[in-house]
Amino acid sequence: MRYQPVPSSHDAASAESDLLSLPTTDTGEAVVAAVAGEFGACDVWFAGPENWLAASHAVVVRLYARQGSARVMIGQVNLLDVLHTEDPDRVSSAWVFSARGVEAQGLEVSCQRGSGGVNLTDGRFFLRAKTSAAEPAILGAGGLPGLKAVTVSNIVQVQPAGAVTVTQSQASALSATVVQGSAAALQTTAAQGGAGAAAARWPVYLSDGSAAQGTTGNPLYIGRIRDGAATFAAASGLVGTGTTVTTKSLAYLWHPSSSTKRVEIRRIRVSYFPGVATGTVAVLFRAVRITAVSGSPGGTTLTASALDLSDSTSLTLMTGATAAPTRPAASQADVFALALTATSSGVFEWRAADWGKPIVMRASSAEGLEVLADVKGALTTQMQAAVNFEWVEI
Repeated sequence: MRYQPVPSSHDAASAESDLLSLPTTDTGEAVVAAVAGEFGACDVWFAGPENWLAASHAVVVRLYARQGSARVMIGQVNLLDVLHTEDPDRVSSAWVFSARGVEAQGLEVSCQRGSGGVNLTDGRFFLRAKTSAAEPAILGAGGLPGLKAVTVSNIVQVQPAGAVTVTQSQASALSATVVQGSAAALQTTAAQGGAGAAAARWPVYLSDGSAAQGTTGNPLYIGRIRDGAATFAAASGLVGTGTTVTTKSLAYLWHPSSSTKRVEIRRIRVSYFPGVATGTVAVLFRAVRITAVSGSPGGTTLTASALDLSDSTSLTLMTGATAAPTRPAASQADVFALALTATSSGVFEWRAADWGKPIVMRASSAEGLEVLADVKGALTTQMQAAVNFEWVEI
């Protein structure tokens, strides 16, 4: 059995099984349809010959939800017991499951037959999942339960006689007068006055349990909070890898200690073009942390481009430096490494995930990120590469 999930929109996905065959000797449970993604609702349908719904075959359908490494069954039903329709060609269609409010990172449908009856053929299951969906409802008799009328009685409104006045003794505080003029109207008058100085306002303290949040060193992440941050990009020209067995700096982004901005790298792209080698020669494109730069590095220093020209940055991009910056010890892992043959061409992109932290350069810290070429064998003609960085400063 195989299945192929098909995304149908930005918030929905569908999966359809092949035409299934379940001989009497095959009584094991098998996954027939699955989708992966963030979903909160799904529906499972079946179409096939009417004998799939016979009691002697005891076809059981199960629905599983996945969250990380956890896999939990959230529904099980005998196919005979579900609401189904039979057309004149004796093909039955059934709505097997309708799940709402189950937040999952993936959904799976499985089926399992009993040992009785005859061989089953030409059955198919359909799974459609959405990020969210309304509760199923059909207005009218039959099918799903219709809406029910609800009557609420014995509601009593109680009001005090006369006016109610609320005052606060402090001259700078909020004073409010609430007057109930009639049974049907509540009138409110509130005189707040001018705003106080920042030092006199009530403080709001956000904490992660041990330290204040909302600071440069411990920022508060709330969904799309970075959308308004100053954003920059810098791209190198073509830089050669060299032809000898060595490491060659392609480009590095340097954050000086004079910068009080926290830098978060969103994207790094490496475009590479082939060289010529005798035999198979490996070349690694590596991204490493650097802690210092040479005073005379050679190469070309480029000024970053602001996506909004009203923003400015103190970061610089160095391309093709002949004097290498200070790199980490060999025991420290690279941020990423791309291994390929010297005759390869293509584009590699590293992108920050939607959860967790991006690559961070801390405020008031001298540090940077370098992309270098690590040539593992002699080349007749060097490879060429271009490096692009995109980051935000907060």
